[in-house]
Amino acid sequence: MLQKGKLLALADFLEKNHPNLNMLDWVRFGKLDDNEYLSLEDFDKKESCNTACCIGGWAVLLEGHKINCLGAFADAHSNSGQYLGSVESVAAQILGLPEHDLFFVSDWPVEFQKEYDRETTNRAALAAKVIRHYVRVYSEEAA
Repeated sequence: MLQKGKLLALADFLEKNHPNLNMLDWVRFGKLDDNEYLSLEDFDKKESCNTACCIGGWAVLLEGHKINCLGAFADAHSNSGQYLGSVESVAAQILGLPEHDLFFVSDWPVEFQKEYDRETTNRAALAAKVIRHYVRVYSEEAA
C-alpha cells in the first residue's frame, strides 16, 4: 500500500535540505571507499566529498537504515548491521510502491525527464516535485 505520508516526508526533506541527488546510482560515495557504510547521522560529515543518493537511497537513510556500497551494488542494513536487501527493494517496501518507476528517471513522465536533463543545481527539488506528482496520480487512480 502506498505510504503517502512517507513519500511526502521524503519530498519535504529533499525540497528543504537540497541534499546531493544523483538518480544514476542508489548511492554515489564521492571520495569515500567502497564498503563504507553511510547513515543519515554521519551524512553531514560526508557531504563535502560529494556523496549523493537517489530517491530510493534517501528513503532508506530517512528510515534510519544504513547503506553499504559494493561497487555498482548498494545494500541496505539495519543499525545493528543486519542485511535488509537491496536499496531498491527496501526503499520500495518503505514507501509502499507498487512499481519502482519512481526510482528511474527514464520511467518518469517526459516533462520531468526533460527538466532533470536541464536542471543541474537543484535536482533534489525536482525529485520532490516528481514524488508529489506520483502521490497525486496514484491517489487519483485509487479513488
